[in-house]
This record gives sequence, structure tokens and C-alpha cells, in this order.
Amino acid sequence: HVGYAWWWMVGDGFHVKPIADHGTLTIPNIWAASPEHAIDLGQKLIDAIPDCITEKLNAGILWQNVNFHLKPDLIEELDRMHLEALGFTGAKQDKLLSHLRIMRSSSSWKYD
Repeated sequence: HVGYAWWWMVGDGFHVKPIADHGTLTIPNIWAASPEHAIDLGQKLIDAIPDCITEKLNAGILWQNVNFHLKPDLIEELDRMHLEALGFTGAKQDKLLSHLRIMRSSSSWKYD
């Protein structure tokens, strides 16, 4: 949820869902009880912003955007943290992470 909200506001997710969806996003209880990992990961995203700035020329104007697809390891860490908070571990978590990779592989996400 936090990763999606961040991506929606700062990254390139503006075209994915209407802003009304943010009202449905809640922070998992485990993060509220022990927020250190989420805070650390948030700082990693902030630190990654300079490396994730992209530019696109459109109608003679050079637009900048923050595209975290350039740091898929951070996004996967967010996914893993989120899935753990939802109770998915082991093989179930791996299966869901694989599915997320497949979904992103059809866009601009770069996975080796």
C-alpha cells in the first residue's frame, strides 16, 4: 500500500488508478507496531530518486518524472514486505512475487 501510494504520487503510476483508490489503502497493523523496516525502505526510495529521474520531450517541453522501474530491487523489497504483512511467506510469497514480476514485465519494468 505504501509503495503503491508513493509510486502513484511521486513515480509513474498516475495513469493506473483514480485517486479515490487511495482511500481504500490502509497501513497493515504489523507496520504500525514495528515501522522500522517500512521507514528504512521509504528512505531508500527517497535516496533513489536522483537515479530514477527520467525525461521525455512532449510538445517541445522536457518533462521530468520519477520512475522507480529503474530500481526494481527496491520495488520487490516493498512487495515482499507488503506480502509478509499480509501473512504470505515461503512458497506462497514466492509465487505471488513471480506473478508481480510477470505483470511488470509487460510494461517498462526491467528485470534480469
